[in-house]
This record gives sequence, C-alpha cells and structure tokens, in this order.
Amino acid sequence: MNGANEFGVLDLAGNVWEWINTDIGPYSGYADDPSYFPSRFRKVIRGGSFMSSGACARGAFRGDAAVNQLYIDVGFRCARDAGTVVDVPDS
Repeated sequence: MNGANEFGVLDLAGNVWEWINTDIGPYSGYADDPSYFPSRFRKVIRGGSFMSSGACARGAFRGDAAVNQLYIDVGFRCARDAGTVVDVPDS
C-alpha cells in the first residue's frame, strides 16, 4: 500500500499531533540530565500536525505537551487490538 508503514497502518501523521497517555521521560540509556523531563505534567505527543514542519510529520517523531493546556493541533486516536471483537447492539 502506498503510504502505509510496515504493519499496513495508514495516516499516522496528519491533521493533529496524537496525544499519547505516557508521561514524557528519557529513553533508556539517556546520557544527559533527565531533569528536563517534568514527569506527570507533560505527556508524549507524536506525528506532527498541519502546523508542523515536514520533519515532525511522521509517526515516530516524539514531542511533548502540557497536561493543563489546550492545543488546536493535538488530538487522539481511538484504537483497539485487531483481534478484539466488539458487540454492537441492534438499534
């Protein structure tokens, strides 16, 4: 598929940064001062937005956002495991 990643997933970057429910923190093996990472007050965001440069517009790009601030270019993705069965009641 054109534009899909190695798992066949499309649209990881696009209109908004994706809000991830993970506190920002250093990757394992981080050599610099970890005090930059204010733990629970900032969350990870990924993927860039319509306001970002092209370098940020990829699913692996990691940024951070304050938990007590609104952003016009940050959203979230609703997802579930592919093997999960969801019962939808008849209307």
